Amino acid sequence: MELAALHSKAVDYVKTGLAAEMPKRLRPRKWPHFMEKKYKPKTAIYNSTKILGQLYDKVESVDFVPQYEEPFDRRILSAYKFDNTLLKIVRQIKSQYDTAMRRIMAQQEIKTEFEVWTTFVLSRPRVGSDYKVQEEMARISETLKEQFRAICIEKAGSKDFSVLGPFVAGMYKVTKEELDIALAECRSTKIVGGREVSRCRVAAKVPRTIQY
Repeated sequence: MELAALHSKAVDYVKTGLAAEMPKRLRPRKWPHFMEKKYKPKTAIYNSTKILGQLYDKVESVDFVPQYEEPFDRRILSAYKFDNTLLKIVRQIKSQYDTAMRRIMAQQEIKTEFEVWTTFVLSRPRVGSDYKVQEEMARISETLKEQFRAICIEKAGSKDFSVLGPFVAGMYKVTKEELDIALAECRSTKIVGGREVSRCRVAAKVPRTIQY
């Protein structure tokens, strides 16, 4: 009942200005396994047999594997003829984008750019709730999109499709070229310490950042 009253008080905070403060005695000492509190000691986790615990146990956990080898759309790649000046500008912007994306992934401890782009973060946060992480990721992702959308329009000279179209298609072409190079590196191997390992693991452990 005290927790319910605190929840109601927290909801009304915007109107009343009265903050809800949870006393230490009301804080949980143990968490059900379906909450995936990975950073809590094992003694603080119990196996829940209630409906949420049962549903959680029935869900099959599948590792996310990015489909880097899916084909690019040939219609876009062949829609325009690209001159070297445009492709040079596009490559510079793509490099800036990759750097910004890697920075976000490092800061948020996210393994793939797909999580940034979709705002659906697969890893559990060290602090805070999943909802807060998704909310913050949505803000960060939208800022990134708006930033590079504006850069592309500025460099293209107009957001009119006749001008922007070739520029965006050029970005698509450069992305494909970089992905082809990254995949080729990952398929090749080299000898390290007497063992044969993938070159992409030696370089960065994952393929370079690619965003369609």
